[in-house]
Amino acid sequence: MLLLAVAALSVSLSPPGYGQAASGASLCGTVQDQTGASLTGAAVHLASAAIAYDAVSDRNGEFCFTNLDPADYRLAVQFEDFRNFQKDFVLRTGATARLTIVLKLSSVNQQVTVAEGAADAASLNVAETKIGTRLMQNLPSESVNAALSSILTLATPGVAAPEPISCRRPPFRPR
Repeated sequence: MLLLAVAALSVSLSPPGYGQAASGASLCGTVQDQTGASLTGAAVHLASAAIAYDAVSDRNGEFCFTNLDPADYRLAVQFEDFRNFQKDFVLRTGATARLTIVLKLSSVNQQVTVAEGAADAASLNVAETKIGTRLMQNLPSESVNAALSSILTLATPGVAAPEPISCRRPPFRPR
């Protein structure tokens, strides 16, 4: 009689796979980016109030948690340069959940610090045109009355002509 009681106890305490079917739930999934490419090495964290599990997605972006107790769970997935993913759900006894998790790229944060102080003028990229009186006297002019030559106006950065200038000269007509 004692031998029969020990044999019954050993069968009831044996882990799944030794003559028993697993009655726990399972959660499996794939981690992808927005293009559908698999993300290898994503950190996957599954937690209930009683226990927590961790996994890493394989080369196909897949992960799997098996023999889970029925409970409320929170799934969290993290991958470098992507936004974190979180989802709460309930697993029932014997249920198998399959998820496709699409991670979005995180936004780029950039900080610019502006400091007060004098700037080194030599390091600035500045367009500069120096004009002397001799150059002014020798520049061709479209009109005797023109204050500035159109060549000077068009060749100087940041200077605009008051009206469109024609490069053609009127024909010479003696008076």
